Amino acid sequence: MKYCITKTYNVASKIGWVSMKNFWKIAFFSLLAVIIAAVTSILLLINMHLPDLEEIELSQNKNSLVGNPIFTIQAKKANLNQLIDEQLEPMNNKEQPIRYTVLLKDHVIFQGSLTVFNRELDFSMLLDPEVQENGDLLLKQKSFQIGFLKVPSDEVLRFLQKSASLPEWVIVQPKKESVYVALTELEFKENMSIKAKHIDLKNDHIVFEVYYSTENTTN
Repeated sequence: MKYCITKTYNVASKIGWVSMKNFWKIAFFSLLAVIIAAVTSILLLINMHLPDLEEIELSQNKNSLVGNPIFTIQAKKANLNQLIDEQLEPMNNKEQPIRYTVLLKDHVIFQGSLTVFNRELDFSMLLDPEVQENGDLLLKQKSFQIGFLKVPSDEVLRFLQKSASLPEWVIVQPKKESVYVALTELEFKENMSIKAKHIDLKNDHIVFEVYYSTENTTN
């Protein structure tokens, strides 16, 4: 009888572990989708305000513009939240087992719920964006919680690093408990790139700069 109880417990533990592992995998792919949606929203916001190339007369002397921002945009959390929601809306349909949202408040709040064995399991993650000297972004993970269980940040990111096929501009750094987003590697218009200038979520001060690339520049 003792053997049966032990065996049943082990089987249940394995099922629970597999379910939790699948949950982590789905949650982390969702986080990746959120990062991509957020970056896409930034690009959309910049495109909405970027002057036409002819207006800034790039063709006259492109080399003189290299290394200097040709356009600066200040964003608000409310604007970015709205754009991110629009990007995530198609992913949060009723057929998906997971539902999630992202909010820019004092931190980047990634939260959602997953149906496991007909029960809703909530999760949440706090991230702090840090602007790097070269204009890239570093998302420092503050905490990750599944239900009432707090999961070590390095374990969370190590799992994501092993399980997900990430874009080249998204680099998971488990030991640093962070996700590196190489904004400067993205070219959203011909020979143009963006850099993060300043991000202060608490004071709602978000600034990006648009640069003309050094490649293919001629007078």
